[in-house]
This record gives sequence, structure tokens and C-alpha cells, in this order.
Amino acid sequence: MTSVSPAPIAGFDSKSASVVGIRLHYWIGGDPTGQPVILWHGFLSTAYAWRDVAPALAKAGLAVLIPDMRGFGDSDKPAGNDGYDARSLAEEGRALVAAIGFGQGKPLMHAAHDMGALPALIWTADHPEEVAGMLYIEAPVMLGQVLRQVFSYTPQAMAQGSM
Repeated sequence: MTSVSPAPIAGFDSKSASVVGIRLHYWIGGDPTGQPVILWHGFLSTAYAWRDVAPALAKAGLAVLIPDMRGFGDSDKPAGNDGYDARSLAEEGRALVAAIGFGQGKPLMHAAHDMGALPALIWTADHPEEVAGMLYIEAPVMLGQVLRQVFSYTPQAMAQGSM
């Protein structure tokens, strides 16, 4: 089987680390001494979903970590159901941060999309001393192009009675 390298994210390195018995893929970039932020992807997505946002955060001086959660992207996909619950995903994220020394012990900002919010929320609730803040984002990404045609707020569309 041929290995395929992920498409690049400008200014970020694609890496992997073994934590709690599985290999997690992640992207890392920005100022290592800046405010650390971890970006959590949503369902049916990968860390690559943040490819347009991450470089802007790095340019603003933040340290940015974007993991592929267990079962997604280039991370391991163990069989069965064990380890796929939100608490396990949160603990794997914490283990990854510890393993690579991300954030230099500073409290993290969490930005989470869709199902990525669950491990971020649990991490925040269980370990508030490790968290500087949390942002939950929900947006239709898979059907965005279709939905933009249906839900149009332009003056022309409103004249026709569009939502």
C-alpha cells in the first residue's frame, strides 16, 4: 500500500505521536511561546478542515495544535467501540498535549466544531485549570454550497421571497 502525504497547511508541520496505545496525527504551527489553542474537527471531517483558519491564528501569534481524533484522518482507527466516547477522546487529546509538550504548561484555548465540542467540553469541565477558554462553532460544511443557494440573504433573493 502506498502512503499518501496530506496536503500541506501553510506554515504547519504534519506529525504523529503515539499516545495511550494509538497513533494520533496532528498539525502544529504558530509561535510555540504564544497562547496555545487546540482546534477540534467535527464529524466526518479531519484536522485539515481548519486549513484556512489555522494559518491566520498562527500569524496572530498563537501556538496552534490540530489533531485528527481517533478514527479520523491519518490517526489510527481501532476496531470496536472502546475509546470513541467523548471522555476518551478528551483524555487522548490531553495525552497528546503532554506527550509533545504543546503549550509549555499554559492553559489552552479550545475551538471546537460539531462533535469536536464534546471532548473539548469534557476537558474543560474535568480540568478547568488547564483551560483558558472555549469556543464552540457549528456551521454546515458538507452542504455549504447547496445551502448557500437555498438560504440567500441578498437584496435580489429577498425580493423573490427567499429565506
